[in-house]
Amino acid sequence: MKAIHVPYRVRRTLVWMRRWRRTRGFGVHSPTDYHFIRYVINQHWPYYAYDTLKNERPDIDKKTRKVCKLYFRLANWLQPAETVLCQMPSTAYAQYIQAGCNQTHITDVDDTDNTPQAQLCAMTLNEETMPLIQQTLQQADDGTMIVINGIHRSRKNKKYWRQLRKQHNATLTFDVYYCGIILIRHKRTKQHYIVNY
Repeated sequence: MKAIHVPYRVRRTLVWMRRWRRTRGFGVHSPTDYHFIRYVINQHWPYYAYDTLKNERPDIDKKTRKVCKLYFRLANWLQPAETVLCQMPSTAYAQYIQAGCNQTHITDVDDTDNTPQAQLCAMTLNEETMPLIQQTLQQADDGTMIVINGIHRSRKNKKYWRQLRKQHNATLTFDVYYCGIILIRHKRTKQHYIVNY
């Protein structure tokens, strides 16, 4: 069966319509989770570096730019000392993360056998990275954020994302369609959010 190519605007509209009830943190009762959804994930105001980054990277498409801006806001909010990237689809992700947190040291890992500890880990979900994601989640310290690209790319990825959410270490999980965000917070109760982003 041949895959059907759906233009970005059409797909974005369909995703938004399916998730419209989860816009801007509606229904979220935790003040910290609401703040994270409303002012980090769904922040649409222009940040100080957006124009500069757009001029430096005119080659990336709208979807990639949108997700890169999310990575920028995540890095700006978390301020990680160490960041690990694994099989990211574009070098723009590293550039946006670095702009969000100037002090972060970014390590790009292609070898999936050994991953250094980091406060921010960003990976693309595929067959090769599944064991690495599992290992990273099990070894992650309190305060670590794991961002996984492509959680809705295939049925297998969706199933794997559901399995990750159920693990005891995945305290707070956010499904923003293009990627999944896992926050490790040992003192918090387990919670999953679907966010219209």
